Amino acid sequence: DAEGRDDESGLLLANRFAQSAAGRVKSMQDAGEDVKLTLVNMPQLDDFVDQLDDQAGKELMEKLATRMQASSVGGDTAGRMGDTGFGVIHDAMTDIEAMQQQLVELTAQASSDGVGIDIDAATTDIADQELSSDDIATGLLFTMNKFRESGDFTMDTLCNSLHTLAGEASKYVNVFNEAIEKDKFNIVFQPI
Repeated sequence: DAEGRDDESGLLLANRFAQSAAGRVKSMQDAGEDVKLTLVNMPQLDDFVDQLDDQAGKELMEKLATRMQASSVGGDTAGRMGDTGFGVIHDAMTDIEAMQQQLVELTAQASSDGVGIDIDAATTDIADQELSSDDIATGLLFTMNKFRESGDFTMDTLCNSLHTLAGEASKYVNVFNEAIEKDKFNIVFQPI
C-alpha cells in the first residue's frame, strides 16, 4: 500500500483516488472542460486471476491498470475500489467503449481458452460548478463506497445520482463541521 496504491494493480486506492481526482476535476471545471467519471466493474476478475499463475495474474493486473490510466486525466486518475471495481476520471473525448473492449481483450489474451471476462462500465458527468474540490472528493468517496457495497445500486444508478450523492455527503459533512465549530454538541460518557 505504498503511497495509497493498490498492491496488485498499482492504481490509487479509493481515498487517495478521490483526493487526487477532486483536485484535477476542479481545475478542469474551472477551465471550462467537461469532466466525466466512469465506474468499471469486472465481477469475474477475482476468480479469473485466481486461475492464473502468480506471474500471469500480476502481469494482467498491471496491464489492466495501465490501460485505465492511459484513459484517465493526466495518466493517473484511475483508482481501484474493492476487488472488482475501478474508477476512471477522464475528459469527454475519451472513448470508454474502446477502453472497455481493450480491457476485455487483455483478459482474453491472459486466458488459456482466449475468452475474456465480462466488463461493465457506466459514465457520468462531473459538471457541478458549485462544488468545492473537498465536496467533489467527499462525493466521489461516497459514490465509490456505494459502488463497493453494490447493494441496491447499479452502476447506472450510481452514475446518474452522483450529484445527489455528492450533495448529500457534503451536507452531512458541513452539518458535522458546523456542530463542532459552534460547540452544538455535548459529549456524554456512557458507563459500561
